[in-house]
Amino acid sequence: MTLSIRQLFEIKRMQQGGASLVSMARQLGLSVPTVRRYLQDPERILRVPTRDRPSRLEPYKEAVQEMLGQCEDVSAVVVYQRLQEKGYEGGLTVVKDHLRLLRGKRRGARTYWHFESLPGEQFQVDWGSFGSIDYEGFGRPLYCFAMVEAHSRMLFVEFTHSMKLAVFIHCHINAFGFFGGCCKTIVHDNLKSAVVERDGRLIRFNDTYLDFLMRVGAAPRACTPGAPHEKGKIENLLGYVRHNFLPLRVFKDLADVNRQALMWLKETANVRIHRTTGQRPVDRFKPEALRPIDCLEGYDSREMLLTKGPRDLRIKFDCNRYSIPFWAAGKDLVVKASSDLVTIYCGKKIAARHERCWGKYQSVVNPLHRDGMTSQHKREQISHLQELLLGMGEGASRYLQRLQSSSLPLRRSIVRLVELRDHFGSAALLRAMELALERGVLGVEYVEQLLFQITRPSEQIPRLELPGHPELSALRLGDVNLMLYDNVLIEKGKDHEEKES
Repeated sequence: MTLSIRQLFEIKRMQQGGASLVSMARQLGLSVPTVRRYLQDPERILRVPTRDRPSRLEPYKEAVQEMLGQCEDVSAVVVYQRLQEKGYEGGLTVVKDHLRLLRGKRRGARTYWHFESLPGEQFQVDWGSFGSIDYEGFGRPLYCFAMVEAHSRMLFVEFTHSMKLAVFIHCHINAFGFFGGCCKTIVHDNLKSAVVERDGRLIRFNDTYLDFLMRVGAAPRACTPGAPHEKGKIENLLGYVRHNFLPLRVFKDLADVNRQALMWLKETANVRIHRTTGQRPVDRFKPEALRPIDCLEGYDSREMLLTKGPRDLRIKFDCNRYSIPFWAAGKDLVVKASSDLVTIYCGKKIAARHERCWGKYQSVVNPLHRDGMTSQHKREQISHLQELLLGMGEGASRYLQRLQSSSLPLRRSIVRLVELRDHFGSAALLRAMELALERGVLGVEYVEQLLFQITRPSEQIPRLELPGHPELSALRLGDVNLMLYDNVLIEKGKDHEEKES
């Protein structure tokens, strides 16, 4: 049994302390003979016995060398399977150890060559996590999108609360606007926002991301996993942001972070002497080498949500609720959000627009949407009043149809007609509406004048002046002969007496 260095140390220490063999063996979990052999000959137990028999892999080492010559990256499992076909009876571990030894000798230490990009040749991009921002007790994670022009080390940063694809692309657009154009190549690691799948050198990029880069004429390049030196310029700059920009700063919200970040870029980051180039990034930067981005005019990179207008007129988006007008309830809606605005579309029409809320569980309400609900109730009330008028008869129906086709205010007219009905009665109002139709004059004021003429003595009726119709202004009804009513009552009385007799 081979003892560890610690066990040997403890045996030596306990022996000097006067411990017995049994005590030492019990405390160290060893047998008494093992402890005794060490005490009798300490040098003998430290010697590692040599194996005289050759390795089972020895006859096959040349075959392994040939396989590596044919395929340098061949796996140990494949080599093991081929050796078994040749009669190899050893284990897989021996093959792995031998391959590791051969490849270590062949490759040596991993090295890479430092290179400098030409102006406008390459952007390098990366994300970084920078804690969170508190919004009234609720924290939002804070991320930093960083892009550097590789030749000049000119830096752009934008802070966000999300690393979604839409946000990723929107940050690209803002960065291109900051630099004044786009480079030929954009280098990043295997971000989920950009790389959907990777198997060795086979890379599948996100289709939306590829479509965006195709518009600006840039080619994406994903770094090899475990090779951060391939985008070392941006790796170092993210650490610079973390240690130079963030300390001793207080942020109110996301907009405040980005305002301070842009000022820091202008006053500090891009005007410092870079220790590698020995120049200021702003002086080394050559914007004329970049490709123009005019093709991005009208490109919509906002976050998007498809939904249906709820009956409570509040759409849930990103942990908050935003109000919509009453007419959008039940309709298919599209929510599009930037870092500062949330816009809700119904087809091509804008149904609502709100400032984006970065808190959580908040209701963002436009007071006009409540007024719209009141307007709806008023329309329902007008519809009810219209039904009352239509129930009066055919004359009222014809009058309302003519009124609807005219330029007169329909709602106000209906409300006033119902008020006249309540005051003068349905029969009188119907008669006045029929007279107005016969004379071809619409308007509630004229109907009201007719009602006065029908129901009151002429000397109490106020004169109505109608511009362009003097003959109608002078219209008067004849006096009513009350004797006619007396004769009718007398005749009814005689008939009643005859029936009783």
